Amino acid sequence: MALEEVKKPELPVRIYTDSSYALGLLAKGWKAKANEELITAIRSLMTRFKSLAFVKVKGHAGFDENEKADHLATSAIKKTAP
Repeated sequence: MALEEVKKPELPVRIYTDSSYALGLLAKGWKAKANEELITAIRSLMTRFKSLAFVKVKGHAGFDENEKADHLATSAIKKTAP
C-alpha cells in the first residue's frame, strides 16, 4: 500500500524490511509460495519507480521505527481477524 501512495515515483524510494522472505520475493525474484496474485500486483507496481531499493534491517533489534511498524501491523491484524 505504501508504494501506491508515492506521488513522485521518479524520486528514489527505499523500503525497509525485517522480512527475508519479502525481500527475496520482491528484490531477488524468488517464486511466491502463497499470495501469488498479491506478489504479481506488487511487482507490477514496482515497475513505476525509477529508483526503488529494499533495505534489510534486523527484526526486533531495538530500532524504534521497526518496532512501531511491527506494532501497527500486528494491531491491524488483530482488528481484522475473525
